[in-house]
Amino acid sequence: MDDPADPLDVLARRAQAGDREAFSAIVVQTEVLVRRFIAARATSLSQVDEVLQETYVTAWIRISSYRLSGTLLAWLKGIARNLQRQEWERCRAAAATDPECIDGLIAPEPERDLDADVSTAMRRRLRSCLETLSIQLRDLIQRRYQGGQSMTDLGATLACPAATVATRLFRAREHLRACIERGAETP
Repeated sequence: MDDPADPLDVLARRAQAGDREAFSAIVVQTEVLVRRFIAARATSLSQVDEVLQETYVTAWIRISSYRLSGTLLAWLKGIARNLQRQEWERCRAAAATDPECIDGLIAPEPERDLDADVSTAMRRRLRSCLETLSIQLRDLIQRRYQGGQSMTDLGATLACPAATVATRLFRAREHLRACIERGAETP
């Protein structure tokens, strides 16, 4: 006996025909997994909520382009990944004036030097705030943002799950954001 069609694809087919209830069921069935996927890469809880909402809005708009192949969850994660990448690029451009965009200060620009774009005072505050982190967290940040190591690779190096690495990085970024907002200056 053949396996039945993927349950998400059954809902996707109905959503492609304009069935809003079917799309709502897709959201209910995938939201936790998509939220976790986004949270592992997000810089704030508000970003998680924003990207999650935008992911489903985009998915609804583009549902007709989804090919029924049993990969709806991967398709949704791809949308989320692209939206997060766009948000990261926006933050890179706004890093000098927007403390919510801490990633733009931590991560190096691959194509050009950010020193010309980011104020010296903000960089001094970031350096000062980095010093308030433990040596392990500073090393983790350096490996992730300057070394470009993936969460999976970092998890393997630290003998812990990638989700644990993501949580540690999230907390470190929150600490840095709060520190920068307080206006910590280089001693």
